[in-house]
Amino acid sequence: MCVAMILFIGCKSSPTPTHEVDKKSLEAELPIIQLKEDQINKLKIGQKAYVEAFQNTSTGADWNMTHEPDSTLLKLVDTDYTSESNDPQIVGAGGVIRWNYIALRSGKDSLVMWYGRSWEARRPEDKPVRYFIEVTNE
Repeated sequence: MCVAMILFIGCKSSPTPTHEVDKKSLEAELPIIQLKEDQINKLKIGQKAYVEAFQNTSTGADWNMTHEPDSTLLKLVDTDYTSESNDPQIVGAGGVIRWNYIALRSGKDSLVMWYGRSWEARRPEDKPVRYFIEVTNE
């Protein structure tokens, strides 16, 4: 009887945590999307998104954030910059800056920025660029 009990207990397997497997497979299925200007961008929790914009810091101009989304809703993961030119001899070439985000919880917010020199007064042509974000758990 004791041997049978030991064999039975020893063979018992622990349950697989299905919530972790489901979360990983769900994240793998969610496409990474580029946020579109002046539109409601719908994301799901765990989905990644990005914003890309032209920038030439050699002119002194830069992207200035006037409203960043709540970091508990849409978290900035990192930024990267790719120069337009691979030639190190070209000085003053612009490039593309990319902000990478991940949606963390349900809610709505926005991202607003403008391109210009932060130490100068904004001009009428320095119109803000807006991205509206809606994150759902569905």
